[in-house]
Amino acid sequence: MKKFLKIIGFIILGFGLIQLIPIDQSQKPIDQKAKFEVVENTPPKIVNLLKNTCYNCHSLETKYPNYASIAPISWVINGHIKEARSQMNFSTWAATNPDLQRSMLQNAIDALEDRSMPKQSYVANHPEANINTAERTLLANYFKKVLDSGTHKLK
Repeated sequence: MKKFLKIIGFIILGFGLIQLIPIDQSQKPIDQKAKFEVVENTPPKIVNLLKNTCYNCHSLETKYPNYASIAPISWVINGHIKEARSQMNFSTWAATNPDLQRSMLQNAIDALEDRSMPKQSYVANHPEANINTAERTLLANYFKKVLDSGTHKLK
């Protein structure tokens, strides 16, 4: 019994100590003119859909849930957000190379059409991100429109 209590004590101590490992959840300043919705003159309905379904991971405007400060959950969430931002960041759109923008838009269209985004694990904890087929189509069609216009148009 003493050995069991010792093991439990070490587990609790370890859990407590890992809480001291900091995770950067600070909000970086955003150049409003560089944001996707400004650069692409995005309609309000689309902006609202993007904010509810994409921005928590794919922008610098992340709203962390309360449990996101508890390690090791915080490490997983932070890793997902870093990966998502590397794939597409709506906050730094103007600074992104046009070729990369085209690739990002096509990937977003594909992810919406094959229903791989938003991720079901995210939707389970964020019901506002649970978009229906019509909303999914609206977003995909908007991305197609952006892809086919201006600097994004394939030559």
